[in-house]
Amino acid sequence: VYKGKSYRTRSPEDIVNEIEENLSKHPYKSFYIDDDTFNINKNHILGIAEELVKRNLHHIPWGAMCRADLMTKEILTELKKAGLFSVKYGVESGSQEVLNDIDKKLDLNKVVEMINFTKELGIKVHLTYTFGLPEDTTDTIENTISLACSLPSDSDQFSVATPFPGTKMFEMYEKKGWITTRNWDYYNGSAQAVSRTETFTGEQLLDFIQTGARRSANARVLRAVDSPEFERKMDTFVRKQVPDGGRILVLQSAIYQLTQQLVRILINSGFETHILLHRRFEPFFVKLLPASRLHFFDQSGDFNSEYLRDFSEELQRKYIFNGAIV
Repeated sequence: VYKGKSYRTRSPEDIVNEIEENLSKHPYKSFYIDDDTFNINKNHILGIAEELVKRNLHHIPWGAMCRADLMTKEILTELKKAGLFSVKYGVESGSQEVLNDIDKKLDLNKVVEMINFTKELGIKVHLTYTFGLPEDTTDTIENTISLACSLPSDSDQFSVATPFPGTKMFEMYEKKGWITTRNWDYYNGSAQAVSRTETFTGEQLLDFIQTGARRSANARVLRAVDSPEFERKMDTFVRKQVPDGGRILVLQSAIYQLTQQLVRILINSGFETHILLHRRFEPFFVKLLPASRLHFFDQSGDFNSEYLRDFSEELQRKYIFNGAIV
């Protein structure tokens, strides 16, 4: 019931009947259960899982949107057996106080525990965060971004708090004078800010979205390469292209920590490793390699071939690299 606390469900049999019927008409490769809180009723979702397995539909990967703090290890294990491939969890904030203020009733410690267990089961995780909640400060937003960077997610989504008409949030923001537009086309939260807070303008909140997305993406990349599995794969791949002890040039990445890790792997594999990098990144690499293997440029802000052609051609003539990593 809209604006109420009732939650009406269809039976697990009826839901799986629909999935089965659709499959007979359109043999799709996956499906998504678009329920705001799919796991609100334990018996209900376990019934769906049981039906999927009973009808041999558990080989089809599927996803759902859930509350992490309502999950249990038992439920996740059964859903995994039933084909659960990915799950979307709303974290919203890295501050328990901010969550308590909006009466979210979300236990961050439980959220973190279940996110980690979800990943341990091999289920992909998409996490969502919101900036511009009433009690948000620079510190709480930094806590949120730091939390996002620390969690083992496969993807993250950052949005500006968007108060929709008819909600208590809208009434509160309107009373405080925080609503900045009534153009309903802008009420999506991901690309537009329709409100402000006592602390931040809409433009500042949008900047935080960009910062959060960039930092969490960088953290995800670093998690991926900082593992024995990645090191083994990279070592095997490079050895197929370059002779043992060969000379390799690494082009420095915008994520300098990524370049550092790649260089470490190549050094451990016995390759003569060189780096082509902008002068401003010198402090991050002087301890990794001798000066003779650090090749700096400053005539361009990036790897612009027009500006670096003479420099790079001279470098290749001097060292004759067996390969390059971009």
